[in-house]
Amino acid sequence: MRTIAFCSLALVLLAFNCYATNAWEKHNPHQEVTVDYLYESCSTVGETAHGDIPYFDCESYVYGVLDAYMKVSGDIPKESRACFPPKVEPWRVLQMANPKPGTYRRSQSAASFLIDFLRKRYPCS
Repeated sequence: MRTIAFCSLALVLLAFNCYATNAWEKHNPHQEVTVDYLYESCSTVGETAHGDIPYFDCESYVYGVLDAYMKVSGDIPKESRACFPPKVEPWRVLQMANPKPGTYRRSQSAASFLIDFLRKRYPCS
């Protein structure tokens, strides 16, 4: 009985170890998230497992941009700062900032595009 339990545990750990190792084996190089890529990814939710940036999640990306910006915003002069509500929802930012063709550079960084939009939408008074 003890041998069966040990073998079962060993198989479970081996299976977990194979999964965990495989999940971290392939490291992809850093790629810039462009405005085009962000909005293309957002239009195909759940279909990014094998895209340019595997498992990219557009809403999580916007959370990161917003959180990072809020951490450094105190170092930005007030006239150049975005003063958006601290609880603004990432999906709402994506929806509001949705670019019209010809209003941005195709290769523009999505983070700078979003922050520029937020500066215009929520200027500091």
